[in-house]
Amino acid sequence: METPWHLWLIGLLTLAWNSIGAFDYTATQIQWAPYMAQFTPVQLEYFHSFPTWVVACWATAVWFGVLGSLMLLFPPPPAVSPV
Repeated sequence: METPWHLWLIGLLTLAWNSIGAFDYTATQIQWAPYMAQFTPVQLEYFHSFPTWVVACWATAVWFGVLGSLMLLFPPPPAVSPV
C-alpha cells in the first residue's frame, strides 16, 4: 500500500518543528555562545538552575519527538505480510 501524501506532509512538518526543539535543547545544553548571547543574565541563570530531572524530561521529550517524526516518514516494515 502506498503512503498517502498527507502523511508525508505531516511527517515533514513535525520533523521541522521537532528539529527546532532539538536545536534549542542541544544549543542550550552545550551552551553554544552565539545562541546563548540572545538571552539576558536572568534567563541564563534560569537555564543553569534546572534540576537534573527537568533536563532529563526535556531531553526525552525532544528526542522522542524527533524519533516519532522520523517513524512517520520511515515506518518499520510489518511483522507479518498482508495477505
